[in-house]
Amino acid sequence: MNMKTHVQILDKVPDQIFIDAKEEVLKINWDQLPIPDRRGEAEVFRTSITNHLRVHAAPPGTPHTVEALSAYVNCVDTRARWLYPKVNNLINWIHTHVEGKRMGRIMLVKFTSGGKIGEHVDPGPYFDSHYSFHVPFVTHPDVEFFGPGRSNPTHMPEGYLSQLANRDFHSAENNSPIDRIHLIIDIDSKNPRFVI
Repeated sequence: MNMKTHVQILDKVPDQIFIDAKEEVLKINWDQLPIPDRRGEAEVFRTSITNHLRVHAAPPGTPHTVEALSAYVNCVDTRARWLYPKVNNLINWIHTHVEGKRMGRIMLVKFTSGGKIGEHVDPGPYFDSHYSFHVPFVTHPDVEFFGPGRSNPTHMPEGYLSQLANRDFHSAENNSPIDRIHLIIDIDSKNPRFVI
């Protein structure tokens, strides 16, 4: 697929799968996550909180930077992955739906009201083989993703599977009065529809 925009709204998640997963996500205590949020240490992600369900299989001592971690293509589940069986049903649906070959990172991310994620490209071998898929659980029309140079503001609607062209410059802003919550899952797909 030749993506003309940095965000592609793909398909509606089946209602019951989405409703069940959202119910689990809304019960998360973001102040007591099972895995420490090291992603928020990076300046670009400082206005978000991440619940890590699956992470890079990097050896101990690897710096917690996007560049260092992106050298590792394989990923492993964290103990948090199995705390959310209904979210796992959604993850399995997405993996099957996009004809996944390999599962990468999985994150539940709260993007705080007023937050900004600065323009960046996701670099390295990991992102050369994985595509970034999102399912918004809680969002607002004033939560937008931007392409290069803040071009083409796009909102990902709740309950829809969307794809972000994260190998090109992109950014995001939450100019809404609420915290946005997305499932973000990286998948290596064999379906040319998702090859960007």
